[in-house]
Amino acid sequence: MKDITIVTSLQDIRRHNMDGRKWGEYLDWFAVTLQIKSPMVVFVDEDLVDFVKGYRVGQKTEIITEKLEDVPFYKYKDRMDEIIASEDYQKRIADA
Repeated sequence: MKDITIVTSLQDIRRHNMDGRKWGEYLDWFAVTLQIKSPMVVFVDEDLVDFVKGYRVGQKTEIITEKLEDVPFYKYKDRMDEIIASEDYQKRIADA
């Protein structure tokens, strides 16, 4: 069986101001993802390169750095923030 290459990304989109999720929680989950024993392509901001390298020691990994502003859908961020902050959206995601 051939290896599957995992492609993943992590950017700080500053959601903590909207839904209370802290950046550290995302880093914890990303650390788990990075421990998967498969080849990986990882897109991150420059400040996360060492973090990724620390979890990918001995694993086939390509790290591609990109600033949040250069992510293709960043141009929609303001509109997404409006939707996430809206009362209607908040009602829809609330635990039943």
